[in-house]
Amino acid sequence: MKQFFTPLFLLVIGVCSPLVAQMGVQTSNPQGVFHIDAAKDNPITGAPAPAQLANDVLVTTTGTVGIGTNPRTKLEVFGSIGMVGGTFPNTTNLAAIGWNIIESGVGFNEYVNYRGTGNGGHRFYSLTSGTPTLSNSLSYLNINGQWSAAEFNPTSDIRLKRNIKPVERGLDVILKLRPVSYEKKINLESTEYNTKEIGFIAQEIRKVLPDVVKEANDADKLLSVNYDSLVPVLAKAIQELNAKVDELTAKVQKLESENTKLKKQH
Repeated sequence: MKQFFTPLFLLVIGVCSPLVAQMGVQTSNPQGVFHIDAAKDNPITGAPAPAQLANDVLVTTTGTVGIGTNPRTKLEVFGSIGMVGGTFPNTTNLAAIGWNIIESGVGFNEYVNYRGTGNGGHRFYSLTSGTPTLSNSLSYLNINGQWSAAEFNPTSDIRLKRNIKPVERGLDVILKLRPVSYEKKINLESTEYNTKEIGFIAQEIRKVLPDVVKEANDADKLLSVNYDSLVPVLAKAIQELNAKVDELTAKVQKLESENTKLKKQH
């Protein structure tokens, strides 16, 4: 029995040892240490075309993983990625993405920055090629929920609108608003009021201008204010004040003219 198994073992080692470097599933031409050709459409020699790689899974010699592509990063996917449920780890120094995990039932995409001792936040970059640097940064969302960018442009094209009507009230509305300064926390659960602002109280402004206040579609029902929508009301108030100034100016000019005539008569 020993004499039978010894040559068999050596035969298995001899056959499998070349596969230690590269292993192919449904392909005799693996492009990395592990390569699955799901559609079995790769060429026998040479590199597969992008359309052939689109159904492949590839692990390279540097440990990068490509799904449908030859990877340039630790994980690169050609096509869409789906995420459903699960849990986030209890960890630090990690970026994680999930769906409907933290607040179940609302269907939110969730982006988690385990910032450790760093400043945290989310930064967005854009460049044609090369390595991203701070000079390529487009915008930045910091730990306090403050978004910084060169500009924000809400759509205002007339083709998107209907029932267009002039703003009828300006000054009387503005006079009912209560501008305040305050300290604010980032959510209801937080105990740190680490942001100082000047603005309005949503519950108060909703009584005067309900259309500029929005209620979040979640359990907390937090209120937010669209400050951009206050600009037309302020513009209307300025127009009304300007009309009053013009009216008073005309009266003053008339009085000055009458006064001049009276002086000439005497």
